[in-house]
Amino acid sequence: MLQAHDHDFVFIGSRRGVVRHNALDKVWRRAMAETVAQLGNQAIRGLHFHDLRGSHKTWLLEDDMPLVAQYARLGHRLKGVEGIYGHSTPQMEHDISKALQNRWEDSGGSVFAAALVRTIASHKLAGGPNLAVTPGRLRPG
Repeated sequence: MLQAHDHDFVFIGSRRGVVRHNALDKVWRRAMAETVAQLGNQAIRGLHFHDLRGSHKTWLLEDDMPLVAQYARLGHRLKGVEGIYGHSTPQMEHDISKALQNRWEDSGGSVFAAALVRTIASHKLAGGPNLAVTPGRLRPG
């Protein structure tokens, strides 16, 4: 699903630009409430968009990914000697992607994602914020 997208962001505006935080947040909150109701999964009720970033970091820690690769993935810089001489490698990035893909498949994430995308797309058609939802990657690669 992610490989088929030609943009650097998952959520893009109708003019293929970056979506403003408030527009995404408004749609996200409505879509989460409806998706939880559709799937009957109360464990994800109240999940904020930014919570995904925290979960991502926690999973990187649980999977013993190198700190330099975690920082690079999240767009942070390590301080000190590690920040100067340590670098994320393609193998580290591959290992992270593989570990996250395994978690996604084991958790049934595609069912949740499909329901969420359907819900967000229906809001666009119903006159919600000007937001297009397309499969995509979070960064070029």
